[in-house]
Amino acid sequence: MDLFRSQRGFTLVPAMIAVAISAVTAMGIAAAVSNGIDGLSHSRNFNLAEDLSLFVAGVMGDPNYCAIHFAGKTISDPLPSIVDDKVIFKDIAPGGVLGQNILLQAGNRYQNILMVESIQLQVDSMMGPQRYLGSIVVSLKGNTGYNLNFQRTIPLNIATNSAKKIVSCGRLSEPSQGTTEGVWSLTCDDFASKGWPTRDACIKDGRWHLIFQVTAAGSVTRGSLEEMISFSNEGGTFRVHVQPGTLGFRAGYDLCSGLAVIGNDMACLVNARPGVPDWNTKHISPPSSVVYFSNGKLVYNAPNENVFIPLDWLVKF
Repeated sequence: MDLFRSQRGFTLVPAMIAVAISAVTAMGIAAAVSNGIDGLSHSRNFNLAEDLSLFVAGVMGDPNYCAIHFAGKTISDPLPSIVDDKVIFKDIAPGGVLGQNILLQAGNRYQNILMVESIQLQVDSMMGPQRYLGSIVVSLKGNTGYNLNFQRTIPLNIATNSAKKIVSCGRLSEPSQGTTEGVWSLTCDDFASKGWPTRDACIKDGRWHLIFQVTAAGSVTRGSLEEMISFSNEGGTFRVHVQPGTLGFRAGYDLCSGLAVIGNDMACLVNARPGVPDWNTKHISPPSSVVYFSNGKLVYNAPNENVFIPLDWLVKF
């Protein structure tokens, strides 16, 4: 008897093949669904890791918060070294000390999804006398997804005393901040002692800085035309300071409404100065305006068309 033939004359082979095809198809669908779920989970985990990184960067952007957590901790050689391998972020009590409420620590689940495996403060390299580049390193782990392990590094600028104990710290990524919350410097010549990693970072902290000075005789006493042109190309805003007692005019700051390089000088075009409504220039529009040049020349219409005065140029980003 043919065991693979039914009483109605049909073999069981086509049915078995159909079952096999269905099984393979189902496995493919299951794999596709699983991959899709893993992809969604990975995307979710990645975004949560980024959110957590922004949270840490935000709280570390407050130098008081940073210092309260880490001031007094000692940096040891050789570098890189781990200063604190069990960082716990807490709230700040009214007295300016750490409170009791824990915001983030190892063992917590962020958004009830990503497990915080560890939070460490490490010092990576030395930037200068009592200046260090450090970072907060957060390790995270998810339950599902292509990649279950995530690590985020948030850079810090750290200042110490002579005993290598941390006295202040802050975020490098915030241009308005240095190790002491970006203590403002007029010229940024002292950027290192004020906590900035570079002079350029100090210049671009969102505040006004003196970058160019010229005497009435046209002698440059600070800065260079090349640097001013570079800052202008990078989108900096300029203003010119008229020093007190200059030709008897009111001292003050004039915001440049336009900039141009004319010959070997930069020209700053401003609106008519309050109190001197008859100032204007004939050859640079718009009318009723004043033009300062980087060689100290001031162009206007009356009482003299051209005069030379000492000028200070400032930039802000």
